[in-house]
Amino acid sequence: MKKLMIVIALLAAGTMAFAMGAREDMSEEEALARIDAKIAELGLTLEDAGAAKEAFLAIEAAGVRLREALSLTEESLEEGLRAGDMLQLAEQVRERIKTGDSAEQLKEMIRERIRTATRAGGNGNGQAPGGAEGAGAAAGPAAGAGPGVGLRP
Repeated sequence: MKKLMIVIALLAAGTMAFAMGAREDMSEEEALARIDAKIAELGLTLEDAGAAKEAFLAIEAAGVRLREALSLTEESLEEGLRAGDMLQLAEQVRERIKTGDSAEQLKEMIRERIRTATRAGGNGNGQAPGGAEGAGAAAGPAAGAGPGVGLRP
């Protein structure tokens, strides 16, 4: 009888753990707070934070699941994309939504953008892969200045 009770308790615990892990337990507000935490961790600016949140919201609006949109946004920041790059990314996502790109195509475009930033020395270079799509969105004193250079208040 004791063995049966132990088996039932283990099954119940496993079922609860599975159910908790399977649900989308993060809200948009929690995701935005995680972006703020990543910005603080990386020592970035408020401008970077606003741009990262805008990119995240555009990615999520494109139909990418919340956790994936958050992961892509955090990875973009970790790999060196900053305010101008993130604003360009958000604009690219919006434009590609209009042309009918799927969420999968958008995720691949974002991953390519991250790879491009990594190859370019971690600053995202303000250029979209394969051309100057969205060029000019980062115009201003900090355009092309690298990660956080000249942006910190």
